[in-house]
Amino acid sequence: MINIALNIDENYVDYCRVLISSVLNYNKCVSFHILTNNLSAVSQKSITEQLNSKSFVYFYNIDSSHFEGMPKSVQWPEAIYYRLLVAEVLPKELKKVLYCDCDILFRGSIEDLWAVDIESYGVAAVEDVLSPISPMVENIGCNPMIGYFNSGVMLINLDFWRDRKVSQRTLNYIRENINVIKHPDQDALNYVLNNDWLKIHTRWNFLAPFQNSYYSHQHLMADYKKISKFYPIIVHFSGPKPWHPSCKSIYKFEYFELSQKFGVHDIVPKLRTKDYLEYYLLHSMNNFGIRPLKVNYFLNDISERN
Repeated sequence: MINIALNIDENYVDYCRVLISSVLNYNKCVSFHILTNNLSAVSQKSITEQLNSKSFVYFYNIDSSHFEGMPKSVQWPEAIYYRLLVAEVLPKELKKVLYCDCDILFRGSIEDLWAVDIESYGVAAVEDVLSPISPMVENIGCNPMIGYFNSGVMLINLDFWRDRKVSQRTLNYIRENINVIKHPDQDALNYVLNNDWLKIHTRWNFLAPFQNSYYSHQHLMADYKKISKFYPIIVHFSGPKPWHPSCKSIYKFEYFELSQKFGVHDIVPKLRTKDYLEYYLLHSMNNFGIRPLKVNYFLNDISERN
C-alpha cells in the first residue's frame, strides 16, 4: 500500500480531486492522508467519491495555533505549513509517506519512486531549478554544494523526522528568519535537511513552468535536451496553474482531459484557438527537442491579429 500525504483548504478541494484521480489512474492501492483545517463534510464527501475499491482516504484536522507568527499571504496561505507536521500527525506505525502539493498531475506508476531506499535520509526529492543560484541558497544557511530541493514532492522518512524533531525545527526556523526566507516552508526544510536529503530523478517532480526556460536561462544550469528525452511521471505546476489562462504548459490539456474524465468540471478555463495551436506546436517541438523561439513569435503574431 502506497501512502500519500496532501495538505489542502477549501480552495484546493477540486484540484485535490484531480490529483487523486490521476494517481489512481495508474496506481490502484493507495491510502491518502489529507491534512486540513475544518474541511466541510461536503468537501470531504466529494474527495471520497474519487476513490476506487482498493484506496482509502483519511482526514486530519490541523490546529492553526501551530502557525502563530508565521508569514501568511495569498501566495503563502496557512495550508502550506501543514506538511511540516506530517510526521507528528500521521499514525506512528507509518514509516514512510509520499507528500505532494495539489497542483500536480500523475502520468504513470509511482512504484519505483515508492521503492526508493531512504533509510539514511530525511527525504528523497528533486533538485529545484533555483538550486544553482548560490547566493539565494547561501542566504538561507544552506550549503550550495549540496543543493536545494523542491518540497512539492517529497518521499519522507517519518521516523527520521520524528527522531530529529524536523517539524519543530522547521517551524522555529521560519519564525526566526522571516526577513530572509523567500519560500517559507521549502527554505526551512532545506535548511533543516540540508545534509540529509537524497536527490532523485527529475521525472518525479517535473516543474512544468520551467520547461521552456531550460532553453534560455543559463543561470539555471539545466540542459533541456537531457531532460526532454524522458517521460515525466509527476508534473508539478509550480507557477501558473492549469486553471489559469496564463498557464503555457503543454501538460495542461492532459490535466483538463483527466478532470473531465473523472467528473471535475468546474476548473477548466475558456480556451482560445491560440491556446490549442500553441499546445500542438509546443508538444510536437518537445518531442523533437526544437527551440520554441520562432513558434512563440508566430503565436504572438496570431494573438496580435486577433
